[in-house]
Amino acid sequence: FDYQADFKIWLFIVLQGVIFSISYSESEKLIVTTSDDRSVKLWSIDDKNIDNDEKYWSNIKISLKFSLFGHTARVMRNKITEDYIISVGEDAIMCIWKTNGDLIRKQKLYQDGCLWSLDCNKHNNIIVTGSSNSGVMIHRLISDLNNTNDQIKELHFSDSASTAKCVAISARK
Repeated sequence: FDYQADFKIWLFIVLQGVIFSISYSESEKLIVTTSDDRSVKLWSIDDKNIDNDEKYWSNIKISLKFSLFGHTARVMRNKITEDYIISVGEDAIMCIWKTNGDLIRKQKLYQDGCLWSLDCNKHNNIIVTGSSNSGVMIHRLISDLNNTNDQIKELHFSDSASTAKCVAISARK
């Protein structure tokens, strides 16, 4: 196994500060990053005229499409769906953006906690957030984007050591 021959690593350094999350959408040809500069950055992937999979990442062009600012503190997580980008941060705000950069919802979810965890399932129309105050909230994704009261369920854990650090959605039949 020759890792240098088998893997191409594409590195781009253009952010100031720590990157807290990276999401990739092959269908939308987007990379989304969040960081401690309070931004959500959308990067477009230009892979036109690339025929050979072996040279895919070495010939690809990645460029900054948008720098989005809707948070007042560090942005901890993001998720991409086919239509939306969802971001959450230490300001306890959840933002939902269109992939063209338009902010379509900005909602403060907690008064006394940071949002650290995020997952979503577009097919089930839900977003799940986890906070520093041990709360897990389930929200509708697109039922009514103008409705600011879209909370479906809020869960709290009695043990203060049980702060939600990661949230994941599992589909079961």
